[in-house]
Amino acid sequence: MPRTLFVSNISSRTAERDLEFEFERYGEVVRCEMPGRKGYAFVEFEDRRDAEDAFKEMHKRYIDGRSIDVEWARSGLSSRDRRSPSPPIHRYRRKRSRSPSEERDRDRR
Repeated sequence: MPRTLFVSNISSRTAERDLEFEFERYGEVVRCEMPGRKGYAFVEFEDRRDAEDAFKEMHKRYIDGRSIDVEWARSGLSSRDRRSPSPPIHRYRRKRSRSPSEERDRDRR
């Protein structure tokens, strides 16, 4: 059974330590990480039963004026996530138009 929760819809005013404090009431928190302060976090508990209690009790609880969402994490925070996020990949990129000077150079060839 998983021990890590994915918490989303976190206010930008909520600090990592404040979020950890809110979850500590359910048991020992191994780690609480908010990568990049993007409104989500991973909270990992020492014991799965504590994670279950937090899962049930913290979902939709208000912290700093926002109702947080709590789900089971699909996977923990990987080393890739700890680095700065890479820019989004766009499937459909707009092609750059050629300038008139590039077209003239191409026509001369």
